[in-house]
Amino acid sequence: REVISLGNARILAGISKWEFLEELGRRKIPRHYTEKELGEDLIFAESSL
Repeated sequence: REVISLGNARILAGISKWEFLEELGRRKIPRHYTEKELGEDLIFAESSL
């Protein structure tokens, strides 16, 4: 089984990272999400307020 990165998968799909993540959620496809990624997302979210 071959695995490609999320970035490459979304490029192949021709959509943004956020659109791709929403589609994964809509289809109930699990995604590996690290604590580091969570921290980065929280920092980004807080800076957007």
